Amino acid sequence: MITLMKILALLPRFPYPPTRGDAVRSWSEIAHLARRHAVWLACVDERTPADDAIAAVRGMFRAVEVLPRSTWAGMRRGAASLLRGRSLTEAFFHQPQLAALLRCWNTEVRFDAVFAFSSAMAPYTRYVNAARRVLDLSDVDSDKWAVYADQAAGPLRWLYRREHRLVRRLERVAAAEHDVCLVVNQRERAKLHKVNENAECRVLPVPIASESGTTDPLPKAPRVGFIGSLFYPPNAAAAAWFIRRVWPIVRAQRPDAEFVLAGARPTRAVWRLSRTAGVRLIPNPHDAAEILNSLRVFVDPVREELGVQVKLLHALAAGRACVATSAAAGGLQSPDDPPCLVADDADTFAERVVELLTNDRAAALLARAARTYVRVHHAPERVLDVLDACVAGDSRRACPVQLACLDADRGWRAPAPA
Repeated sequence: MITLMKILALLPRFPYPPTRGDAVRSWSEIAHLARRHAVWLACVDERTPADDAIAAVRGMFRAVEVLPRSTWAGMRRGAASLLRGRSLTEAFFHQPQLAALLRCWNTEVRFDAVFAFSSAMAPYTRYVNAARRVLDLSDVDSDKWAVYADQAAGPLRWLYRREHRLVRRLERVAAAEHDVCLVVNQRERAKLHKVNENAECRVLPVPIASESGTTDPLPKAPRVGFIGSLFYPPNAAAAAWFIRRVWPIVRAQRPDAEFVLAGARPTRAVWRLSRTAGVRLIPNPHDAAEILNSLRVFVDPVREELGVQVKLLHALAAGRACVATSAAAGGLQSPDDPPCLVADDADTFAERVVELLTNDRAAALLARAARTYVRVHHAPERVLDVLDACVAGDSRRACPVQLACLDADRGWRAPAPA
């Protein structure tokens, strides 16, 4: 028997429709909770959601509030944070209107639990008197800033290293103040325990419905593709590496092959790369599933060990034959036995792609393994049981709330290092 709970959900962006990787996860989670409990949803977003999107969501929740997050105001607060010893992340996502809303809701509703998505929203849970606090970090953001720092030069390297250090501090305190933290895989769990070895942490894989993919046979056409947000630096860098290093080798053996690169807000560098022979860019696609189902081979050339590649999960669910780097495959729930071919150097990566374009049997077997993997490891009815247990649990915070404090004007401040 499920006991009805009053739950506050806090998200860093409006999650519907769930077209981005983080929205796929956050929407699955809060929609699941709303089907079982009374949920109040509050989020910030730099874009005003479409009326039909708001209407689709509003009927599922007791209340829905989307507070505007001004990019310019965030940048101003970010600049001020450099003088105050706070992270850019905290400054950018601090929204006084949201803080005021939560104070109001806290007086009107006796919440049983608060669910926050990402370290950026963790400070807001302090405005709410809830007995149960769950934080879905998804992945450890501080590690991303370390990767960015390694790839940057000059002032940006200094800025990214600073952000890595301060977000790591934010994560350490937030992990201590929440009953349980959720992450996407064991790799991220290990990272979080390096930040806070005492953190209560559970792995909750990204829920993916296997029926969301096609069950049709793989297309005969030698079409290879990559789908992802093309403004995101790791994706843009991955596309550049594949087009410059791998694609010429593939085309030399299969001159009829086509590479489809699809995603939101491609950078200028990506636009320039799209002029390469055999490459077709589809910016801001309206139906990514249709594009995915037209592919024979999906590639994931991302080279950073960051979270899990949701685009790869969707390709597996669609039964595409996939080739991925070890970094991308390592984010899967079975990294030692991935349902895709793995390669890291350009020659081997190209060889794997050509093999799947040419060998029907090998491609079909891999496609079957891909669907099986998603059914076993990412079926929503299995994965979301973990969320239910975490939200309904009765453990209490390991450390008192006084570890951090709120400032009504300047937002949340972590304690000074001991």
